[in-house]
Order: sequence, then structure tokens, then C-alpha cells
Amino acid sequence: MSLSNPVRVCNGHKVQLHKAVIRFLNGLDPAAWAYSMELIESLSELGLTREFKQLRKVQGDLWEICADTEKPNRRFIRYMFVARKGEFLVTNAYNKQTNKTPLKEIKLAFKRAKE
Repeated sequence: MSLSNPVRVCNGHKVQLHKAVIRFLNGLDPAAWAYSMELIESLSELGLTREFKQLRKVQGDLWEICADTEKPNRRFIRYMFVARKGEFLVTNAYNKQTNKTPLKEIKLAFKRAKE
């Protein structure tokens, strides 16, 4: 798997981003990019704690970060990651369009986690 350099803060967890996630981030408008980076840094600082309200467990060790932007250009952005041994691998990012997480995104996340 092609990963970026890990993002790490003092007393934080290591977070790695797949190259596809980096491309997705680079295509966002500045406000959405800033909010997304803030959430990724929060993942590094807080981990899988109750204080991190934007987290949702999908299945097994697969989690999702909900990064919904503000109006007027509202977007429902999701980042999927795998949590293993105190490290987080952000495998994919997408714009959510339905109420359920698409099965193809779940399969893609597990596939990239195995690379």
C-alpha cells in the first residue's frame, strides 16, 4: 500500500494516509480540507475515545470519520480507516450520497488495509 509519511503529535497515535486519500484531500476546497485535516489530527490525538464524536464503527476493525461541511456548500465526506495496534490506516475517502455506507467502499477499505 502506498502511504504518506505518518502524521504524529505528542502522545498521539500514528495515522497513515493512503495515496488515494491524499489525492481526495488535495481536490477539496480550502474549508473542507482544513476541517478534514482537523479531524485527522483529532484521530491522532484522541484515538478511539468517546470524546471524538465524529467516529462510527463500521465493522470489525473498520471505522469511519464523518466530516460534514457547513452550508451553503454542504458536503457529506467520509474517511474510512482501519485501527490496528494503536495505528490508524486511512484507506479511502468519499462523498456520501445515501444513508448506508456503500458496500464497495467497505470492500475497498479492507482490500487496501491488506496491501
